[in-house]
Amino acid sequence: IHLPEKKNLKLYWLGMFYNLFLPGSIGGDAYKVILLTKKYNVPYKKTAAAVLLDRFSGLTALGLILAVYSVIVVPDKLYIVLIIAGAFAGCIALYIVTKIWFRDFLSSFFSTFLMGMAVQVSQVICVYFILLSLHLPLDQPAWVFIFLLAAVITVLPVSLGGGLGTREFVFREGALFFLLNPDVAVVISLLFYLCTLVGSLPGLYYIFHDPLNEKRDHD
Repeated sequence: IHLPEKKNLKLYWLGMFYNLFLPGSIGGDAYKVILLTKKYNVPYKKTAAAVLLDRFSGLTALGLILAVYSVIVVPDKLYIVLIIAGAFAGCIALYIVTKIWFRDFLSSFFSTFLMGMAVQVSQVICVYFILLSLHLPLDQPAWVFIFLLAAVITVLPVSLGGGLGTREFVFREGALFFLLNPDVAVVISLLFYLCTLVGSLPGLYYIFHDPLNEKRDHD
């Protein structure tokens, strides 16, 4: 499937908006698979692979950043080793799976990974801005570690609303573990969710207007 950047952006916004309401943070991705398959009459396997490999590429990038912050904030060396080993194992496993079963996507593996890393870094920067807005010191990296851990967990389809509720639980428990204010933790989590909500609002328009409409692109 060859999608112009304009269509890709529209489709991405639509997926982001659905992620706010569907289980976990990948419900919108599943919807994109259905939409692309019907529109272009291609096998589900290829479209699902394209979307999910992109998602897991971002997840492995997230794991590497989590590993970096674990060295700074986690007191137990055993946990640090396990987190670092898990992060690198995830990257290697994703590369092997792509190379063996999804060779069509191998050429874009590293570029996708780097773009995914850029997205995750931008989210970390967002957290720092939230800390600034709450007049909290930036030399408390435990907040970012908690956020990254929550981001990994909310990918799992265990809650509705793009991880709403699950994220707050992880933030609260993480704050208690690192002896931080649990009330502030919930506020940080909700503010990040609000940022995500505002950033996803353009997707509401494409629920009622086909983002892959050929005519609209020529208007």
